[in-house]
Amino acid sequence: AKYAGPGVAIGRSGASIGRATYVEGDYWPLNTALFVKDFKGNVPYWTYLALRRIDFTGFNSGSAQPSLNRNFLGDIPVMVPPRQEQEGIAEVLGALDDKIAANCELVGTAESLMVALAEDLPRTAPLAGIAELVKHQVSVDALAGLGEVSHYSLPAFDQHRLPVQEAGEAIKSGKFHLERAVVLLSKLNPRIPRVWNVAVPEQNAVASTEFLVLS
Repeated sequence: AKYAGPGVAIGRSGASIGRATYVEGDYWPLNTALFVKDFKGNVPYWTYLALRRIDFTGFNSGSAQPSLNRNFLGDIPVMVPPRQEQEGIAEVLGALDDKIAANCELVGTAESLMVALAEDLPRTAPLAGIAELVKHQVSVDALAGLGEVSHYSLPAFDQHRLPVQEAGEAIKSGKFHLERAVVLLSKLNPRIPRVWNVAVPEQNAVASTEFLVLS
């Protein structure tokens, strides 16, 4: 290693231009990075967070190859809170970053496991062999007694792919009751792909009968 950690670097050229990286241990920066040796009393992880927020693309001084010149970066104004505040910011956001990294690793492991399990399966199978059609409907009268419901409808899918929260008594037609993880498949206009993954339905979740409900 050339320098003792912790360290902070940003990409100086190429595809990683301006991308900040935090290094816990000792490190050896290449000439494609600009790096911090002297934090001047600031918290290293806070410095990394501050650099991560800056959009360096406007400081590209290269032509054919994107590049950053450190002489052009020194005058960028940054807000610098007292060290105690820096420590608080670094502690909270550092914990969140660690949680995000752990979640990403868990997702990657789960995907690898899923692929490994699927490799031994036949290449094709009838849809009825992997999904069951759910037909449990809630009547208009029953909807009125549910209070507020999460309504999965075609307009809600087209607008922002989030269910609409509305009073059950305001819904004037029967709906499918979503009691477990399902996939909603639109029955209307099959040329428009409308497939909605409802992994964790809300307590009072209902879907329009314009969907097929697959479990």
